[in-house]
Amino acid sequence: MDGFKEVNDIYGHQAGNKVLVDFAELLKETMPPYATIARLGGDECAILLPNVSYFKASLLAQLIQGKMCDYPYEITTSYGIFTESYDAGLTYIDFYGKADKAMYIHKTDRKVER
Repeated sequence: MDGFKEVNDIYGHQAGNKVLVDFAELLKETMPPYATIARLGGDECAILLPNVSYFKASLLAQLIQGKMCDYPYEITTSYGIFTESYDAGLTYIDFYGKADKAMYIHKTDRKVER
């Protein structure tokens, strides 16, 4: 969530907790039932989608972004998508690192307007 730190800084941690709970509900309503959703810390979440193509993951990310337009908070979202076969011998840390790098590129390649 882009701008989440500002919510905590300006409105306090109680407001930040409300934003997190509401965002978690939005994700649970949007993601398929087989998705695993986790908060990694701060403003970062991970969504694990087994056997989902890059294209479908991109569509789900776009769906979340669309729902964020109706979100009552001035927060945008950035995504890092990484797909690979489990047979590639990659660990969870490898997957996270590659998705995190992709998210950083997405965040820095576009201007987030608030």
